[in-house]
Amino acid sequence: MERSYQDRHRREDPVRAAARRKRHLLILAAAMLLTFVSALPGGLVWTDHLDLTQAGARVVGWQDVPDAFTLSANQLRESRLGATPDNTGGAWRPMAVIGNSLAWWLTDGCASCLHAISLVLHTLTVIGLYAIGRRLLARRSHGKTLAFWAALLFAVHPLTTIPVAFLGRLDLLIAVALTTLALVTFTRLPATSGSAAHGRWRWLLPLAPLTLTAMLSHESALVLPLLAVLLAWHEMRERGRRGFTAIGPARRFGLLLMLLTTAAYLALRMHWVGLASGAHWPGQTTGQTLAVGLDLFWHGLWQVAWPGEPVISDAWPVPPGFGPSATAGLLGLVFMIGITAWGLRRRHPAAVGMTWFLLWYLPQSGVIPLLRLHDDSRLYPAAWGLLIGLVLLAYRLWRPLGRQLVRSAEVLAFTPFVVLLALLTALSTLRFRDDIALFTGEINEDPFYLEGRVMLGEAALRAGQPLLALNQGILALESLTKDTRPAAHWPAADAHTVLGQAQLALGLLPDALGNLRAARSLAPHRAAPWYGVGRIHLMQGDLTDALTELENAHRLTPGDVAIRLRLGEALLRVGQYDNGMAMLIPLVNRGLADEPALVALTDAFSAQGNPQAAIAHLRLALSLRDDPALRARLARLLWRHGQREAAQDEITRALERASDDRLVREVAAEITAGFPTLPRSF
Repeated sequence: MERSYQDRHRREDPVRAAARRKRHLLILAAAMLLTFVSALPGGLVWTDHLDLTQAGARVVGWQDVPDAFTLSANQLRESRLGATPDNTGGAWRPMAVIGNSLAWWLTDGCASCLHAISLVLHTLTVIGLYAIGRRLLARRSHGKTLAFWAALLFAVHPLTTIPVAFLGRLDLLIAVALTTLALVTFTRLPATSGSAAHGRWRWLLPLAPLTLTAMLSHESALVLPLLAVLLAWHEMRERGRRGFTAIGPARRFGLLLMLLTTAAYLALRMHWVGLASGAHWPGQTTGQTLAVGLDLFWHGLWQVAWPGEPVISDAWPVPPGFGPSATAGLLGLVFMIGITAWGLRRRHPAAVGMTWFLLWYLPQSGVIPLLRLHDDSRLYPAAWGLLIGLVLLAYRLWRPLGRQLVRSAEVLAFTPFVVLLALLTALSTLRFRDDIALFTGEINEDPFYLEGRVMLGEAALRAGQPLLALNQGILALESLTKDTRPAAHWPAADAHTVLGQAQLALGLLPDALGNLRAARSLAPHRAAPWYGVGRIHLMQGDLTDALTELENAHRLTPGDVAIRLRLGEALLRVGQYDNGMAMLIPLVNRGLADEPALVALTDAFSAQGNPQAAIAHLRLALSLRDDPALRARLARLLWRHGQREAAQDEITRALERASDDRLVREVAAEITAGFPTLPRSF
């Protein structure tokens, strides 16, 4: 006959229990370190450039802290880009912004150090889930050992790759770690009305702050009160109690604190950004939306039970309607919920684990409006619940054979799966070392992933590989015509923009102008196409058209540095010296000016009769790029204003670099001839 809960806990040897717990924790920590050591050398990828490098999701000073709490994530990002934030809601994660800021400040932008912080948060989550699992499986035979295996499988599961290896999911890591810590704190409270109540305030006091901070980090933490109810109900039933009043008074008070904190969070969100998600429904009809949600739910279930390499592509097909496959998926879901409810009545921990999975993942599977339909990182906190059921099933199947073997023979059953998952996860993290590796892998998984091709093209442009960007832009446009599935693709404007920028970098100005104009017509609210068209006009000498295009781009994103540089240059070229200098001089003082802007300032100062300022700005341009033609211009300017030794030195250095350059030879001849004066323009 199975012993009672009280008997088993009274007779358990504390020394042996502590040693086993310590051994489990050491194995968990070692497994995570060995699995994710390959993620530590990774760099900044995808949205990290905007969110971290350009401070799109962090504050740069105390004066920016109010923005973190009063703006949604999209609004904060747009304000950092210099655009005027819209009035839509969306994700509101102020504590994630603070967390990003602290991490960036502590590490001084060190990518490897930021990845180490992500690994620490993942470790805290795994340890917390192990502690929760020990209580959840306490009544099972070898329950604490099975809790260890469930935590270990979760720790190295490929679904943890994206949250740990991609810094853009730091908000989710923070929220899940805090949620887990809050649940561990909650389970430390007396379980039933007859339990000892010593030190309950020690666990009640941090409960509300942990709950609020978790919700302010990621909205998925709103499930926390439901998870607490689930755990409290299960442990009460495990102890043979029935009815809500059988739950310990301290836990009931803790649940009340969580509910009040949730209400406070919703009130704060309503006040600052509203409750709107800021996203669109996956389908045009309710049937399409439900079908997408069902597809993604079963995809997530399969990803946990039969894991493969995780993908970040959100190119998920939207069906034309609610067809037979969606009907079968709905019936399967209803059946699964029914089996789970039956298991809960039977007090089976596998049913609690499945409920954990449903609470975390079902609301995020596409049934509600989401910015991205297909995002395996949403399975990060949910997977553990399903793994509990799989561990119990594997143990049930192994137990008859294991009895014939040595004690703790379950090691033979679980270790191969742990090693296999760890290897798959370690190899998957290698894709996050840079954008090109990441999106090349994503496109191999999904050739119709338009955003991946766009991002790969942008990464290639940053890496100085315009031919690769050109190919990706062409393929992105081809995928729009070949892929007949309605899917969560980015609009064609992005593909035209990348293709136009690649053609511009290759000097194919007419083709670039056509693609950028196409992007501008498709997305007139975006500044990049306006900027690209204006830049081409500026290069071709069409100053009036360039000024018009660049002014429109500046109106859309007034804080964009690249747009301000080209607009200031255009203003100087048309003779609007005051406006142009007002645009460029602050950028020069911040060290953000580039060579064309500095040359334009040199011309403007020279035309205004300010040779010293002209010489200073031309020297700044040379510090950015040692160009013989620019050095010849500097030599001519120095010679003209009486600095003949400096002019001789500059022209000598220019001749050493490019003696066959026409401008260099022309200036050298003028200086050698000793012309007393030279033309004002150079």
